[in-house]
Amino acid sequence: MGISTNALLRIAPTALEIMLFLDSLPEVKSVNITPTGVEPDFLYCNFTWGKESRNLGMFLNGNCSSDYSEFYTGPATFVTMGCWGASEVIARRLVKQFGGWIKVNDCTDDWTRIDE
Repeated sequence: MGISTNALLRIAPTALEIMLFLDSLPEVKSVNITPTGVEPDFLYCNFTWGKESRNLGMFLNGNCSSDYSEFYTGPATFVTMGCWGASEVIARRLVKQFGGWIKVNDCTDDWTRIDE
């Protein structure tokens, strides 16, 4: 397990909404969604950001609510990706679009609301 960049998307977008948003960004190419085989509310969104091949884990329908329940209990989508390259930029774009919080480095940082 490595360091991750996380975002909590307050509008609780679906996997398709996240995929379509990422696909609309000029830096992004080759977006697809892959089931994890673990459970239906945990999917991967794979895409290329510039020269980076990225893998965004998406926990839908409050599936990962224990990771943020101390400060938010409403509907949300939790997303996570490796903390390297453009991970902070990607997470900030997602939160700007869907509202919510970001944790740039899940080992050292606190959640920060950036949509207010």
